[in-house]
Amino acid sequence: MERTQTLVLSRQGAKILSRHQLVPQQEVIIRCLKTSKEAVACVVGTIGETPEGYYYGIATLDPEFNLWDIEFPPLPESEAAGSKTLLECLGCHKLEVVCLDVFELEVLVASQRLLRYCERCADSSVWKQASEKDAQKLAAEAAPPAPPPSRIQNDRKYARIQIKVDACLRLPGRAEEIVLSENASRGGIRFRSKMQLQVGATVEVAAPYAQGGVNIFVPARIAYSEKTTDAGVSAYGVCYISERVASSPSGQHTPPS
Repeated sequence: MERTQTLVLSRQGAKILSRHQLVPQQEVIIRCLKTSKEAVACVVGTIGETPEGYYYGIATLDPEFNLWDIEFPPLPESEAAGSKTLLECLGCHKLEVVCLDVFELEVLVASQRLLRYCERCADSSVWKQASEKDAQKLAAEAAPPAPPPSRIQNDRKYARIQIKVDACLRLPGRAEEIVLSENASRGGIRFRSKMQLQVGATVEVAAPYAQGGVNIFVPARIAYSEKTTDAGVSAYGVCYISERVASSPSGQHTPPS
C-alpha cells in the first residue's frame, strides 16, 4: 500500500505516480481519499519515469463506477475522432481501428506498444500502431478507388499519433508558454501558437504537462513552422534533441545535467 497522487483524471481512469514497478494489465485497488471510495483498476501501461517513481495509466474495471465523484462533460465529437488510431496485433497481425483514451494514447506514444485484448487471438496481446502502408490498404478495401495522396512515402523516423495534451515550452529569456499539441511521437510534437519562433531555435518541452505537478522537460529544437488560416497563428514542429531530462514542480526549473 502506498499514498500517492493522480496527475490527470478521466471518466474511466487516471494517470498516477507510483514508486513501485507495475506491469500492463496488473490489477490494483485505488482508494480516493476525498470520497473514501475504492475501485479495482487495471494498469494500462507505463507513461514515463522520474526520480520520484513511475507514471502509469490506469483504467477502472467498472466504467460506470464514479470513483472521483466528478461529473465529466461528454467528449466532443472532434476529440473522440482524434483519439481513433489504427492498431496491429503483433500476434495475428489483425488490423483494427480503436478509440483510445488519453492514457492509452500516452502509453502508445511513450513505448510504441499497447497491451490489449485481441478477439482473434482470444487472449491479451501486444499491439502497435499500424504502418501508413497498412492504413492505406485498409482504406482502399473499405472505400472506392481514389487518387493517391500527395504524400506516398512515410519519411518520418517515428509514427505520429493524433493526441491533444497540454505541453509547456521554455524559451531562453522568455516566460513559459502553455500550448495544446495536435499530434505527438517519440521524436517530438506539433502545436499551434501565436509565438514567433525561429526554425532551429532551442527550447525545452514538457509533454504532457500538468499544472502544479512534477513535469519532465526535454531539450528540443524547432524543426519547422508554417502559417495557418488563423491570423497570427503558426503551426510548429518540435524535435527532441537529447535523451536527458529534468523533472521539477511547475514554476521551478532544474537544468538537465
